[in-house]
Amino acid sequence: MPKEIYLFTTIKEGSRNRLRPMPFQKDKAGKAIFTRLNVQGSTEMRETYPIGTVFASETIEIRTGGETPFYAAGDIFPVSVRRADLADPRHEPSPEMTAAYNTYMAVNGDKLGKDNGVSDGASGEGTAKGRPLSLLEKLRSNPRYEKPSVENDGFYVEDDIWWGLVTNLIDNENTLFKGPTGSGKTQIVRKACEKIGIPCRVYDMGSMYDPLSEMLGVHRISSDGRSVFDYARFTRDIQTECVILLDELSRATPGVNNILMPCLDDRRTLPCEMAGGSDARSIPVHPKCRFVATANIGGEYNGTHPLDPALKDRFDIIEMRYMPPDVEIGLLTRRFRIPKADAVNIVNVATTVRNLVDKGDLQDTLSTRETLRAARRVAQGWTARQAMELAFLERYEGTRSDGPKAIVWQTILSR
Repeated sequence: MPKEIYLFTTIKEGSRNRLRPMPFQKDKAGKAIFTRLNVQGSTEMRETYPIGTVFASETIEIRTGGETPFYAAGDIFPVSVRRADLADPRHEPSPEMTAAYNTYMAVNGDKLGKDNGVSDGASGEGTAKGRPLSLLEKLRSNPRYEKPSVENDGFYVEDDIWWGLVTNLIDNENTLFKGPTGSGKTQIVRKACEKIGIPCRVYDMGSMYDPLSEMLGVHRISSDGRSVFDYARFTRDIQTECVILLDELSRATPGVNNILMPCLDDRRTLPCEMAGGSDARSIPVHPKCRFVATANIGGEYNGTHPLDPALKDRFDIIEMRYMPPDVEIGLLTRRFRIPKADAVNIVNVATTVRNLVDKGDLQDTLSTRETLRAARRVAQGWTARQAMELAFLERYEGTRSDGPKAIVWQTILSR
């Protein structure tokens, strides 16, 4: 079995000599190697040869235990240096290393920039040496924040939406996700919190019938007959480093706005005037407490309220969309191991219904939750048509010959 060979190059970063991976490489697991991470290798070896020298090694391992992840390489050997120019005969690379370097340059040489194409590891585009990395570049080059995928996570999110959320969370920016039901708004927030390593405190805003008591607290009678103020969990959570997920904010009663607004703007405080005695009446929001809200905005969603423009103005708004049909098909087949033909039928019906909703011919859409339910039925042994009958039809009013249910039924029969 041929040996794995990995290539690195030296760059000048300020006054320091850095070793970085060459672009367009993958590790043994098939994952892209990030070229913006430093490589731990022989200092003596890389300082012996000019900046821009390419080195080869048989090993590369990601180390993520510290504040900043890095790669650890084994012994490194200069493969872009002529044998006659080697500083020591012991520096001569193996024939396998030389061959790997020659093959790499034959395939990628035209794509490499003057700085050997060192980039963020995603596109292979070169960047100027010594330029400070932007926040987005730093996050993209850190495998800790890698975007979820259907293959690795059974989850899909568009590139801009993922990095928009992650940069907002790192920068303590309030974020509002709007979009159709079942498009993954809540799940993406949970995924991002897992990647960053911060707690996610979820509040179901649609179930709050008395926001004053559920977000601030209530007066209770103590065992000795005194009235004491019992602060709500929300008041404690906002004083910690975490993400406050205001789920289904568009279903909250209008009274919630007055509670949230001073938490979301520059004041960063929660007024609690209903507390009495010596109890705190103004609770500070922790500097690293982030607020993320989800909302279904539109007349087709019963039980929702238009968001106050002043409240929306306190959020960076990101719009979620349903995943492309080919990606959704891949998600169903991968998660439930169903035949691709069945997944295609399920997704085609859902896509047709979504288009009818966009045109105004139907009011209720079919979300990814419903296509997953149908795929689960297929995995249990139902036919695709039976699965769609069970998962789709009863969401609609009417009969199979009249009304919205008839439209969806005909869509199912046409597949």
